[in-house]
Amino acid sequence: MRHRCRVPIEVLVVAATVMWLGGVSSAGQGPSSAPKTTLSAKSWTPPKTPWGDPDLQGIWSNATITPLERPKDLAGKEFLTEEEVQAREKAAIKRNSEETRGETPDQDVAGAYNFVWWDRGTKVIGTRRTSLIVDPPDGRIPWSAAAQKENAERDKVRRAMLDDQEPPRSWLDVDTGERCITDGIPWTPGAYNNNYQIVQGPGYVGIVHEMFREMRVIPVNASPQPHIPQWFGTSRGHWEGNTLVVETANFADKSSYVWANKYRRAQPSMHLVERFTRADSGTLLYEFTITDPAKFTGPWTAQIPMTRTAGQVFEYACHEGNYAVPDILNGGRVKAQEKSSK
Repeated sequence: MRHRCRVPIEVLVVAATVMWLGGVSSAGQGPSSAPKTTLSAKSWTPPKTPWGDPDLQGIWSNATITPLERPKDLAGKEFLTEEEVQAREKAAIKRNSEETRGETPDQDVAGAYNFVWWDRGTKVIGTRRTSLIVDPPDGRIPWSAAAQKENAERDKVRRAMLDDQEPPRSWLDVDTGERCITDGIPWTPGAYNNNYQIVQGPGYVGIVHEMFREMRVIPVNASPQPHIPQWFGTSRGHWEGNTLVVETANFADKSSYVWANKYRRAQPSMHLVERFTRADSGTLLYEFTITDPAKFTGPWTAQIPMTRTAGQVFEYACHEGNYAVPDILNGGRVKAQEKSSK
């Protein structure tokens, strides 16, 4: 969970940026008076770094109760009313302050954490949209028929593992988040650790995600790298006015994680475009567009206003004292032996 850093995170990011240089020559989260289709930064001029780039630096949070996909019961409804926003935010505060216990000890343990660990946010985004996805217009991920079939098969396997019907056979059956590796990019709001720190140097932007202490050092206006598949792909940035545009390709075909309760895998066919724009002094607008013809019927775009937050990014000590994966696999071996002996 969240533990204090042993080394200030800005030191780590700056150090990583220096290594790259050596190797290569609360606004926006509350309800608004009228719905807006998107947020815009055209009327606001962001500060500049000493070398003249727009200044994106700071610690930002994307915590919100607005879901990535539009819920099915809100199909055809693009925006919430003020009254609906107030009701949802009131319910979120109540939900975050109460602790739900399982009806049986097994169910209680399966819940993993009590509410002291959750940090889901309590606000709907300022546009009052019913989803973070702004395109397609239905606010849903445009899965292909083949991907939907794969998702259903993966869900079936996952449910069987959770119900002890088919225990995991190896660590590869456990997703990369549970293995303390990554939940991948792009970054969408989660249950906790929704903070990001951005630092900049001439020609580079460094981003640290509080979850898994993931670090990206993004070269700006640099030549393309050779095709080397990586967990986070190969990223290159450039400025379009006051917006940092980051294009990423060359994803390794092994990082698995869940979006909107659906299994997906980053793969070489995926192309990601991210946009970072200071909308005002307290809001960093984060947009991303994903194109992957192997998974989706077309590209899709989400827009997440991130709010400036005080304090610091804390260490996510996921591996320390974490015996979950070996215990899960050991339990699976015992279940398999019991099943074979019957």
